[in-house]
Amino acid sequence: MSLSNADRVYQEIRQQILRGTLPAGMPLRAATLARENGWGLTPIREALTRLQAERLVQMAHNSGFAVAAMSDEGLTDLSQSRLLIESELLTKSIETGGEEWEGRIVAAFYQFQRIETPNLRTDDAEFTNWETRHAAFHAALLSGCASDWLHHLNAQLGAHLQMYQRNIMSGLRQIAETAPEIADKVNGLLTEATGVADHETLMTSVLDRDTTAALPALAQHSQKSMECYTEMQKLLVQHPSKKKARA
Repeated sequence: MSLSNADRVYQEIRQQILRGTLPAGMPLRAATLARENGWGLTPIREALTRLQAERLVQMAHNSGFAVAAMSDEGLTDLSQSRLLIESELLTKSIETGGEEWEGRIVAAFYQFQRIETPNLRTDDAEFTNWETRHAAFHAALLSGCASDWLHHLNAQLGAHLQMYQRNIMSGLRQIAETAPEIADKVNGLLTEATGVADHETLMTSVLDRDTTAALPALAQHSQKSMECYTEMQKLLVQHPSKKKARA
């Protein structure tokens, strides 16, 4: 089934937000989006309204729209909320997942371990590839649970976390161009938080059906990721980029 024009505009704007192409806090003027992309005003307004419902877009002070803003508190809230949902999904997956579920986990981990851990030198295409394989591994772990609502809520929280991570990475790449010491610090944080070892530990405990080991392993992984991006976000605030948002 082909997408309607309104759906295509919605999907494109959403992807631009999640990838940081439309940065957090940037005003979203329908006329500007129409001129730059050749879209009609009606599907743009429909898309922005839908994205507002997902909290990826917010109302701006001038009664227009803007990409949702970021904050330390927001990142912590998102990370902790997602851990609650993922813990329930993982518990149910361990309880009910079958051999096909186990096979999906092993296959996804094989693909994930073959890609290099991201750093500030990783270009957008490579980072997208890592992001896709990382998400696929986590999705496989949780795919043994049949709850559509839990998966839906998890996907929504994951989209917001992706927006945070992409914006933080993009901003720090610009800063690192003139401050190489920032790159060294960030790359160390990323290696610690996104490496293969913790994922393998998590996979092993899940395949062993050991919930008492799997849930702490998931929590530790989530905590490392949250601490990594929280620290990176602090660096971003301390060394603001000179790049200007579009009008």
